[in-house]
Amino acid sequence: MMKYVLLGLGFLVPLGCQAADTAAFKGFTEAMAAGEAAMEARHLPQAREAFEAAGRLAGKDEERASARLSMGHTLYHDGRYAEARAVYTEVLAMPGAAADDLFYARQFTGHSFVQEEDFAGALQAYRDTYEKGRARPTLYGNVRNDIIFAYMDAVSLGQRLYRLGETARAEAALKGALALEGLPAREQSLAWLTLGHCRFHENDFTGARAAYEKVLDLEALCPDGWDRSEAQLSIARSFEKEGRSEDARQARARLLTLAGAHPNHRAEAVDRLKAMGADIRAPIQGLDAEYGAECNPTGSPIGGGQGYARIVTRGDQEVATLAELEAALQRLAGMAPEARRGKVVYLKPGAKINLAGRTGFVVPSGVTLAGNRGQAGAPGPLLYSDAHFEGYAALSLEADARLTGIRFQGDAAPFKELFGIWPHGYFSADFFEKSGRKKPSATAVRCGDRVEVDNCELSCFQTAISVSGYDIHVHHNYLHDIHAYPVVFNRGGARDPLIEANIIDWAWHAVATADDMMASLIVRYNLFREVAPNLWGQGVSGQFAVDHHGMGVRFDIHHNTFLHLDRQEGVPNRSICLAPPWDIARMRNNWFVDYMTADEATYWSMQQPVKTMVDLKAIVTRRDLSAHMKEYLENIQDYSQFDVRQIVAMTRAGVGGQNMWVYNNAYGTERDVLDTTIFTTPHIFFVSPTHRRVRTRLGQGRGGTTNPPLHHLRGEVPIDMQVEVLRPLTLKRVTIDLLTVPDDRLYSGRYIIPQGDEARRLYEGTDAPAPGAVALDTRRLPNGVYGLLVTAEDSRGIRADHQTYFEVVNPAGR
Repeated sequence: MMKYVLLGLGFLVPLGCQAADTAAFKGFTEAMAAGEAAMEARHLPQAREAFEAAGRLAGKDEERASARLSMGHTLYHDGRYAEARAVYTEVLAMPGAAADDLFYARQFTGHSFVQEEDFAGALQAYRDTYEKGRARPTLYGNVRNDIIFAYMDAVSLGQRLYRLGETARAEAALKGALALEGLPAREQSLAWLTLGHCRFHENDFTGARAAYEKVLDLEALCPDGWDRSEAQLSIARSFEKEGRSEDARQARARLLTLAGAHPNHRAEAVDRLKAMGADIRAPIQGLDAEYGAECNPTGSPIGGGQGYARIVTRGDQEVATLAELEAALQRLAGMAPEARRGKVVYLKPGAKINLAGRTGFVVPSGVTLAGNRGQAGAPGPLLYSDAHFEGYAALSLEADARLTGIRFQGDAAPFKELFGIWPHGYFSADFFEKSGRKKPSATAVRCGDRVEVDNCELSCFQTAISVSGYDIHVHHNYLHDIHAYPVVFNRGGARDPLIEANIIDWAWHAVATADDMMASLIVRYNLFREVAPNLWGQGVSGQFAVDHHGMGVRFDIHHNTFLHLDRQEGVPNRSICLAPPWDIARMRNNWFVDYMTADEATYWSMQQPVKTMVDLKAIVTRRDLSAHMKEYLENIQDYSQFDVRQIVAMTRAGVGGQNMWVYNNAYGTERDVLDTTIFTTPHIFFVSPTHRRVRTRLGQGRGGTTNPPLHHLRGEVPIDMQVEVLRPLTLKRVTIDLLTVPDDRLYSGRYIIPQGDEARRLYEGTDAPAPGAVALDTRRLPNGVYGLLVTAEDSRGIRADHQTYFEVVNPAGR
């Protein structure tokens, strides 16, 4: 593949062609640069003329393909999707086309189907792009996100139509979404829930309940309690509509037993049951009345080992040496996927296998690599490496593989041994060189889609488990002496992974995700203990048990125990660091064993600027607080400091946080409970237009990230969003502003801060407008990229800001 150099306004020129000082090549590059400039200025007819000229002047197939690809982009941004696909098909048929051009031709074919709401066609194009783009890791992750967005958009279409009252069209869209191959469980749940609402609206209560029951049946695959509580609440309402009050009462009572129910749904159920004369003494029941990991309902001990319920004790092939292990894995790799599915390679009890610095061992798809950790107290067979390695992971698990019941140890010394030779605990950057100790090897295990890692002990690596796939389940493991990342998710690989019932010691970032707007996490029943020593100069301010940068979609962090004490600073370490998601982040039922004292407030206020609210104590609901905690709360002047030690809400410059609900957590050794904290903000969710960040360049795909595609809007577009607050808080003010996005800030991928006349007020009220009550007439706007900024303020004065972006594409520029 040819290398490119930057020319002019972002067009990339083949490096090898620079020396070709011919009139034709000069004309080609000038025409491409002119086309690119016209594209950025949205002069699409002129851009097409320039790219047509570039195609005529092209001296090589690769140049011709680049010109045609750019021609396809002009048609795409003009809303002529079928014509654009025809051009992209031409590019795919050109034998000399560059690999990147082939990639973008396939990807934009998918984008064009999304704009036409043909999600089956989009998924087929994206899957083709994905399979042919594996050699490019960054692009590979982007297309995986495109696939998920296509699924989400398919369900979102049905939700949008339902909220606008078009139930017949909504049902058709939702049934089409449910028919899509590979629809993730989360999207299945939302589709069935909305389908139930459509039938409810049509007074088909029996049909509605059948759809709601589908949501309840998905609990094992989609452990999101909010969908289930809404379904259960809707079942109760359907019984009320039919005059079946006793069935309605029983349905609401069942809602109170659902783990992770939406707190507002629970509050409504309690209010209705009390109105019906029911004796509700403990509205929070079951797991939601428990705090920390100790409630562990999984049936196996936290960290695995003795008592684990799914210990493997035999296999199809049993191995005890490196040669036997390598031969067994290679033999299975040579089999058809269907033939090897369910096969087990079993490491014999007591086996000790030295990988000696070798990497690239692969557990094929559908295969389990197992040991007997926990059987009659057995420690499990040992994989280890006494030689340092960098780069690729030692062990890679392909899709649907499982790693269970083994110990895996890297070549770095345990931290306690390092403290023995460096007792003050601060490890400078040159520590390893000065001490003669080994740096930790790179990565122990890399995971593909639907991989399971359970009942293992991993230690003494830089990274223990690196995730590059969807639907990962990491549970009942003991991870310790990992220098950086016990569990880390790479870009395009953190789609609702379940991290549960692990013990993680000595962690810098115990569970971490990359800067990925598609990242989601479910973290529950884990015990996080001491943080790592200051190996990389981070110290107390940079270590978090759960850490996510970027935006992300949805986080549910509950029933974890955080026991952190920083060795260097002698003060408690913060536990969670999240950037505001575009859906919701829930932090509930956790037990933060360490907490700050009033004397530490000044120190922490330097770490995180937060809003001081002296009168917050009149609003924060307190339940069963000990005398010590009551005195603490009444004395401290800055209530926000109470939780900044535990949870840091990252914000974009100039834009407040949003969509963070921190509620029903326990603090301190006496497990004092706070119903909410200052980090609980209004929840804003875009329905129409759906959420998008500014990440798309108009010109050559090579110049910037091209996913997810901004939605193309034309004509009059209804505006719809959901805005809610945690009860008993109430909404005080909601505003909606239209943002004009200047070209010089179009490609940053960051929030756009409105300046001067760049913002135009569309709505202001005490609640979100009803669906479709506010509409945007795009015909009054020049074609281009715009945004919506929604601001919501609750009864405490806490504000949330949320944004989405879209591209206006009306015929003939209007």
